[in-house]
Amino acid sequence: NIIKTCRKALNYDFSKNTALSSILSEFDKICELRHCIAHAGSVLSGKNAAKLQISKHKGFITIKVGYKEIQECLAICMTLVACFNTECFKVIAQRWAKEWLNLASWNPSNETRLFKDVWHAFFSVIDSNNGDIEEPLSMVRCKNIVKKSFV
Repeated sequence: NIIKTCRKALNYDFSKNTALSSILSEFDKICELRHCIAHAGSVLSGKNAAKLQISKHKGFITIKVGYKEIQECLAICMTLVACFNTECFKVIAQRWAKEWLNLASWNPSNETRLFKDVWHAFFSVIDSNNGDIEEPLSMVRCKNIVKKSFV
């Protein structure tokens, strides 16, 4: 649904990105396991087992989630969010740098304000403050890099 919704909203096919497709596949597994835990008393049903590509098994498979497994799920979710945000930013930044310039409503004096809107939609103050961004960029530097990349 994430890919489908974004395709509708942004008119962009995110499934072309293999890194994103890979992490979405892992996220789907988490969703199947969550479904088992929440709706089937932690018992893996045949439908969920098939979606997880688990071969037929005699008896019940009970899902047990410990600290390690929760950490792994969190890592997958965080990676998904980071990959997806990066891909969305690339799409919107490219449109800002190329396509929006050709719109009849484009006003060059609004260029910085529009990029600032894009920047604030994707920039994580929390990650920045925690030092989680490997190579932090200022908004102005990022804007200049984007302009050079797509012109």
